[in-house]
Amino acid sequence: LGSDISFFFSSGTAYCTGRGEQIASLPPLGPEPICIIKPPEGLSTGLVYKTLDLEKLSDKDPEQLLANMQKPGGLVDAANYVNDLEPPALSIEPRIAAIKAAVKAKGWRVCMMSGSGTSIFALGQPEGDATGLEGWQEDLRATCFATRFIARAEDDEKVWYGE
Repeated sequence: LGSDISFFFSSGTAYCTGRGEQIASLPPLGPEPICIIKPPEGLSTGLVYKTLDLEKLSDKDPEQLLANMQKPGGLVDAANYVNDLEPPALSIEPRIAAIKAAVKAKGWRVCMMSGSGTSIFALGQPEGDATGLEGWQEDLRATCFATRFIARAEDDEKVWYGE
């Protein structure tokens, strides 16, 4: 098992540090719709890390970004998101960059690759877009999932995650 497995025993919203094994529970996130776009292409995590330019790592303070996200509207402010693995991944697989650009062009406020790729998540659903997925699977040649954040009551260990 990975060192981050203990996250799944948290309440569902947490700030994880170290290798993911250091967990601080946070209040649940709001009902913001999320769109996850998964193209069929995959990436080698090892190659993404090998391509990472350490001179270009973000100097943003993660705890300040977290504090900013917890402010009203902060969850859908793209300035509060950093993924240092995104630039090398996009250079390896340019189609992911094209998908990200297409999602941003649809009006989503936050659009970023997750981890070392290749999934992209989008937050801040455009007004008038009922599902956020209208025709996307064909347009992007990717599988699209409409979802939202879930949480578990900290004091209820018998219930996994739910509404």
